[in-house]
Amino acid sequence: MRIEPNSRLVMIGDSITDCGRARPVGEGRADSAYGNGYVSVVNALLGTVYASHRIRVTNMGISGNTVRDLKARWQSDVIDLN
Repeated sequence: MRIEPNSRLVMIGDSITDCGRARPVGEGRADSAYGNGYVSVVNALLGTVYASHRIRVTNMGISGNTVRDLKARWQSDVIDLN
């Protein structure tokens, strides 16, 4: 996957993605904004390896979600975030 500079990478899923992220949108400068799971690791990696690309990572995981739940919030939690 190629991520262009100034792109936004939205992570959506269940508890494995959520991991205690900030609400309503999991992003920002606080250590806990992305939660304590893989999204935090991805954000740190991209920020270190591709610092000049300024990739914006957003965690929209919600614990307990199913595929049907994800489908219901796809527009508001992914597409609308652009």
